[in-house]
Amino acid sequence: MPPLRILGTCASALAVAALAISCVDLKPKAPPTVRWISVALDDDSTPTSMTPPTNPRVALERVVSSSAITDRLMSRVSDYEVTYAELVRWTESPEATVQRMLADELFRRRGFERSFTADSRRLDVEVLAF
Repeated sequence: MPPLRILGTCASALAVAALAISCVDLKPKAPPTVRWISVALDDDSTPTSMTPPTNPRVALERVVSSSAITDRLMSRVSDYEVTYAELVRWTESPEATVQRMLADELFRRRGFERSFTADSRRLDVEVLAF
């Protein structure tokens, strides 16, 4: 090949490469944002009419959850498969949410009396699904 032809081929290859590079967006993309989801209680402060006649004493003890329940949202795909959302999280742990909602329902709305003594009824909760 004559040197002039090689020079022309290199120049055209260089022009194509420059055009290809100019088409590429070299700015980094913004990382995806993590969405935080909260379970909020309604602001109905009036107790329900199902208040027991005597105020039983209840000790709300521990609230635990299974190891499959994490701060990431989990959805069931089939009877044998679950998936976890990578970019969606709970604002507080499911255990804390269940404990807060249970305490609100028992002690504020239903009229149970919170107890810290050993002789009262104890309520232990295991969260299996959320």
